[in-house]
Amino acid sequence: MDDNTQYNNNLRQALNIYFAISYISILPYVNQYIDNFKIKELLYQYKYLLQYAKYIENRAFKLTGLLANLLGIKFSIKLFPVLLKFYK
Repeated sequence: MDDNTQYNNNLRQALNIYFAISYISILPYVNQYIDNFKIKELLYQYKYLLQYAKYIENRAFKLTGLLANLLGIKFSIKLFPVLLKFYK
């Protein structure tokens, strides 16, 4: 039974990291849609996924997630599109 519980915890952790990466990847593109109430609501509803950024192995996603968690969503969605232009 312990193996099953450990497996479920590992699976849950992996899924949370996967969803955190997905959440982080949309942050630079959501600014233009932030006036839509449903999108804004979903963005803040799933903000908790940023706490899993510290477990992401990809350095760019990890730093983006940690920065978004530190600065807050509102500021991050304004900043990330500007930084993305410099990156490209």
